[in-house]
Amino acid sequence: MLFTLTDSKAWQKAERRHDELRTSVETAFSTSSACMMIVDPADNVVTVANESLCSLLGYSRGDLTGRSTDDIDI
Repeated sequence: MLFTLTDSKAWQKAERRHDELRTSVETAFSTSSACMMIVDPADNVVTVANESLCSLLGYSRGDLTGRSTDDIDI
């Protein structure tokens, strides 16, 4: 049998820090004045777009999410 001992407090602290960083990056992405979107490189499908890009193109987030970049008039 193999037993692994870990410091659970350090692990929990690292998880909290990771969650905080993820939240701050998501907030910066969604509130940025720069037009941005994240595209799946395998099939060129938009996974998320920020509000600046949506307002520039005249689409809602729901309209862009899940669509191919080939279908979007950019």
